Amino acid sequence: MTGKFIRRTLRNVIFPKQPYFAHLAITHRCNLKCRFCHVTETRFAELDTASTKRVIDVLDRMGVAVISISGGGEPLLRPDFDEIINYAASKGLYVKLTSNGTMPRAKYERLLKSGVEEIGISLDGVRGSDLPFSHVGAPILSALGYLNDNLPPGKKLTINVTVSESNRDQVQEILDYCAAHYPRVRVWLNPVVVGEGALRTSRVIKTKPGYLRDCHSATLLSAAFYADAADRQYRREKFDWGCLAGEQFFDVKPNGDFWLCQDKPSPVKLNVLEPDFGEKRKYLNKNARRDCSGCVYSCYYVVQNSFYPRNWRDVALLWWQMRTEPGSVERRAADRFGWLGGLFSLLFPRAARRAVASLAMLPLFILSFVAGLHAATPPPELAPSVVLDRMEQAGRWQQANLENWTSIRIYSASNGRLHKWAKVKIRLDYAAPGQKTFCILESTGSRFIAKRVIYPILEAECQSAMPQNRVLTDINRKNYAFQLIEFDATENAYVFGAVPHFPERYQFRGRIWVDAETFGIKRSRGVPAVSPSLWVKRTEFTHEYGRFSGFWLPVHHCSQAELRLFGRSTLEIDYGEYRWSGDAWPATEPPRGLCPIDAESERQWSIRLVPFRPPR
Repeated sequence: MTGKFIRRTLRNVIFPKQPYFAHLAITHRCNLKCRFCHVTETRFAELDTASTKRVIDVLDRMGVAVISISGGGEPLLRPDFDEIINYAASKGLYVKLTSNGTMPRAKYERLLKSGVEEIGISLDGVRGSDLPFSHVGAPILSALGYLNDNLPPGKKLTINVTVSESNRDQVQEILDYCAAHYPRVRVWLNPVVVGEGALRTSRVIKTKPGYLRDCHSATLLSAAFYADAADRQYRREKFDWGCLAGEQFFDVKPNGDFWLCQDKPSPVKLNVLEPDFGEKRKYLNKNARRDCSGCVYSCYYVVQNSFYPRNWRDVALLWWQMRTEPGSVERRAADRFGWLGGLFSLLFPRAARRAVASLAMLPLFILSFVAGLHAATPPPELAPSVVLDRMEQAGRWQQANLENWTSIRIYSASNGRLHKWAKVKIRLDYAAPGQKTFCILESTGSRFIAKRVIYPILEAECQSAMPQNRVLTDINRKNYAFQLIEFDATENAYVFGAVPHFPERYQFRGRIWVDAETFGIKRSRGVPAVSPSLWVKRTEFTHEYGRFSGFWLPVHHCSQAELRLFGRSTLEIDYGEYRWSGDAWPATEPPRGLCPIDAESERQWSIRLVPFRPPR
């Protein structure tokens, strides 16, 4: 969760009618024809990638905190779905995508690598193969298995079960199957919506929602206020629950049209990309929603009612169910000592680990410092804009020409108060455009420091090296504002102050030294733009680059952090022994103070890992 998401969530606690949640449909196309869905009966033109990004810009300016890429057809049918996700995530928005689970494996691989925070998969049964008429069949179960086994840390995976009379007696069976085969997944039960709406169906009958109380599972997400609402909606022909459609939440169709919700179009045709959209939406008559018979779409009902204090206890339970694993230490502690004991066992170890591991973030602020070769030697009086133009051009040249290489690195981390230290020697193999493979050669010192500080650096570096992530942290005018401070004659370099436009994780505030001959970044120094943790009072880093065969590559990194409980911690990285494609790898002696790792660690780490995954 980003700071922007948290701030906007707190804002809506006080001002609940502010825009918060948007369904963004990027396509009306779907490869299934589910009995209870009429999405494909309404055709829309689809915006191109650039126009869809403009829609996201508008939603961000409105104050939206959550973008759910759903409410239309199957979003993974769009070839640019991950580019759209990454753009929304780069704005600090919470991004969720819902898929029908029948797409090729390659699509889900791209989805896991994207900036999506939550993935929803539709599943309506675990028997037989009733495709293409409902969300049942082997392709969906296979996709869920892959996502469950490969879900990266920090991402969430939910199963959305739409319950109708056709699968009412199978709900507990579905829950048991999911708990047994997909323990990292959480399941949400939704009553099928019937009525007069465009996306509802009048060809089925309401299903009594007693299963929301009668069915149980360790992976089931449940809330009493939602079950109560489903009961009331079942008993009434009209269920008026004070819906804020068009204000707190709304839908945007694939062509950019604004709808109050999935069922109700705007009473006046309105498109998000219109120049006066904000003014028109402000004075839009939203009384059309009063004609609705009332629904219990969880994406609407749960979001709106989560801001009411009377429901906060249930919301806390949903958070607990989402954040803890069945059979985990946290849940066992809650069963034995009550909710306070469970909460303590959940938060305290994570806070301590985050404090110790905060050093792992520091080198990542400068991972994207790249530079290239230009022959001309400019005079010191070059205009700052010219220097920055050439710096960015040099960076693009290096990214295009730096292909395959290898290097030896030594990571050293220590904490004086804890009297702990660790050194790890690794070999890095790089393959353009962004694949890094690490092989652990030697390790000594504290295994705890190595596991909690050094190994996360390697894992995060693999992720940040990917092209779609690197663009968010590149040192250029798109991400930073620069101001020329001085010309350093001793270094023959221009010194610029750098401040990020929109401070994000892994960005920094400080100075860069741009070589006056080649326009490569030869040094950076500063502090993180966003504090890595509440446990960290202050961090400072210095990163040095050297020139190898025309390329500027890192040679040394030093960072120090003042931790609130653990005092000063230091991390140093020595980079060297660069070799290019085709060169023989030299035999090297281990540096003084390092010794070979034991046999068990060698079996775990001496293989090449892509991406890097430290052992649990």
